[in-house]
Amino acid sequence: MARAADPTKKIVKAAMDLAKDKGWRDLKLIEIAAKAKVSLADLRGVVRDKTQILERFQDQVDVEVLGSLDPELESEPARDRLFEVLMRRFEVIEPHKDALRRIAADLKTSVPDQLALLGPGLRSMEWMMAGAGIEGHGFKGTVQVGGLAFIYASVFQTWLDDDDPGLARTMAELDRKLRSGETWLQNARVPIGLGQALAQFIRSARKPRAQEPDPADTEPAPSS
Repeated sequence: MARAADPTKKIVKAAMDLAKDKGWRDLKLIEIAAKAKVSLADLRGVVRDKTQILERFQDQVDVEVLGSLDPELESEPARDRLFEVLMRRFEVIEPHKDALRRIAADLKTSVPDQLALLGPGLRSMEWMMAGAGIEGHGFKGTVQVGGLAFIYASVFQTWLDDDDPGLARTMAELDRKLRSGETWLQNARVPIGLGQALAQFIRSARKPRAQEPDPADTEPAPSS
């Protein structure tokens, strides 16, 4: 008996098509199911929520980017390899720019969604680094991936506003960001700049908290 076709691609396409006009915050799962021409039960069989649809979109982008890389890329310097891989990623998502503008605007006001997408975003950057022939392990690998994620997120904002067919602004910004992280540790493949970028990302994610007085330093109020 023939297996039913995996509806993931048409679910993702339906969600992105609807997001162009409706945005992401107000888009309903039942609307996505109707657009994809699947039942709500079938939709639930593929994804747990709307956020996972965005994860599936990222997975599809990863596969397309990795499958289209030039085999001769490995002969280039590390920074050039990263540049080529990330620019290829921007080219792959270019047809979805209108939808991603709306989605990005809505996600800015949703901290839970941002946190839910952090892990998948880091995983995508790990694959992009693998595509560039840069794979670290342990703490060094974490620094690499986190730093590249920070750089990509920053350039992504430039890309959203870059309506030049040649993506000139995006290319210039990505080149600038990667050059700022081009100082390499001697005999290691971990860019210092990416580590600094990760530290900056972590600092920016922290919200200042009001300092509470130490109970030991608080004197009891005199009785009247």
